[in-house]
Amino acid sequence: MEWEKRKSKSAKKNDFFEMPIIDFDLTRSFKELIGAGFHDDPLKDCFITMMMEAIKLKVDESGAKVESRAAIQVARCRLQNVEQPCSFILDKTFWLATKETKKHPYVCVQVNNPT
Repeated sequence: MEWEKRKSKSAKKNDFFEMPIIDFDLTRSFKELIGAGFHDDPLKDCFITMMMEAIKLKVDESGAKVESRAAIQVARCRLQNVEQPCSFILDKTFWLATKETKKHPYVCVQVNNPT
């Protein structure tokens, strides 16, 4: 019998449920926000110097547990014209084409394994 058609939505003794164990611990730095300022007082003259978030999640047979931490560091006296560098990471298959301006490409290469 399909789950949706049951009058009772609780699991029965003979029901079977399976899912993978989820267990991760991730940390992310928000580098794109470094140098960003605030519009309102009392942080109007401050800018972000560091911002990060850490998340732990574990789901297994015994239940679920989640932890989250975040931190932000600010400084006074805003930096002027701070331009953050871009990251170009080619870690999947890509095409590389070389050509002169207003001419057809003269080198085309498919890179299947960038490592």
